[in-house]
Parts: sequence; C-alpha cells; structure tokens
Amino acid sequence: MKTGAELIAEERKRQIESEGFTAESDLQYTKGELFYAGCCYHSAARLREIGYDPGTPPTDWPFSQEYWKPTPDNRVKEIIKSGALLQAHVDLTGSELAIEMVKVCAREIDELLKQN
Repeated sequence: MKTGAELIAEERKRQIESEGFTAESDLQYTKGELFYAGCCYHSAARLREIGYDPGTPPTDWPFSQEYWKPTPDNRVKEIIKSGALLQAHVDLTGSELAIEMVKVCAREIDELLKQN
C-alpha cells in the first residue's frame, strides 16, 4: 500500500504531466492562490458538516468555479488534492507552513487508509 506522501507526490506529478500545471505556469500565482486552494480542499469535509453546498467553492477558493472539484465520497482523494496543491505552493515559495501542512495531509491520508 502506498503512503500518503507517495500519493501526494503522484498527484502533483499528474497535475504537471496531465494538466500542464508546471513550475513555470505556477509563477503566475503570486498571492498564495495554490496555498488557499489546498486549504479549501483540506477543509471541504468540515464545510460539508456545517451545511455548506459541496458543489459551491468556499469563499477563499482562488480560482474559477470550474476548477472546484471536491470528492465528497472520497475524502482520501480530497486530501491528496489538498496536499498536491500545497506542495505546488512549497515548490514555488519554499513556505515552511505549507511544508508542515503537506505533512499533515500525508498523515491524515495514512490514518484514513488504515481505517479502510
């Protein structure tokens, strides 16, 4: 079984190779957009718990609505997306906070995978 860290790295690689979200294209995000997007996916489950419509991006979502793709039926996948976006922010800025958040995502994924 793969670890949370491995799953996050694979998703980041997929984002680059399949979606074209390369380090060069990420240079346009100068206001923490990747960080905020990662946080939105990370908080998606909590927002649903308090009645937030899962199809509507959170207020802090930095991109157009078409890019909001939560997976309410697959929390692991949401956290993988969160971690990959946070890793993109780390790659762009070296943010220590984002590094710690990627680690949190990896641990959460590991715990969820143990439960299943």
